[in-house]
Amino acid sequence: MTADERRRAIARYIAEHGEADVQTLAERFRVSSMTIRRDRLVLAGENKIAVTRGGAAFVGYRYGEPARNNKVAANLDKKRAIARVAASLVPDDACVLLDAGTTMLELAKFLFHKQLVVVTVDVHIALLLSQSPTVRVFTPGGEVDRDSQAHTAISAVRYLSRVNASFAFVCSAVWDAAK
Repeated sequence: MTADERRRAIARYIAEHGEADVQTLAERFRVSSMTIRRDRLVLAGENKIAVTRGGAAFVGYRYGEPARNNKVAANLDKKRAIARVAASLVPDDACVLLDAGTTMLELAKFLFHKQLVVVTVDVHIALLLSQSPTVRVFTPGGEVDRDSQAHTAISAVRYLSRVNASFAFVCSAVWDAAK
């Protein structure tokens, strides 16, 4: 494999995986860590990847979750449209698992008057639905993440692994195909 072929393969790998550390790339492409460090500088100069501490990321990839307050009003009509359709799938007397996030908060608003059990990691959703006379709300408890304002610690994961829900609505961080 030539250096150009390897760099194209590295860029493809990072595009597919979002990010990779130097050691992973060195092992995958059977070259030294120094070779990968040089390759990532070349690729970054061509704007094909972004150099990160200890690795590389797809151009446009953001580390971490944007602060919740910055996302609440963004694309609200789209979030409500998604939430309306999702809520229409949930019958009364179901057990629903709701992930954290502003789209899930919109979904919770549509579920407010249904007869449900809701398990959520999102403190905002829990507070909203706790005001419903027909929804029983459960949270995993534990530490609340400052950015997502949700329970994200391993204790929450363990709790959720024991939940047997009829429906689960799970979100991902925002993706922008234009970047």
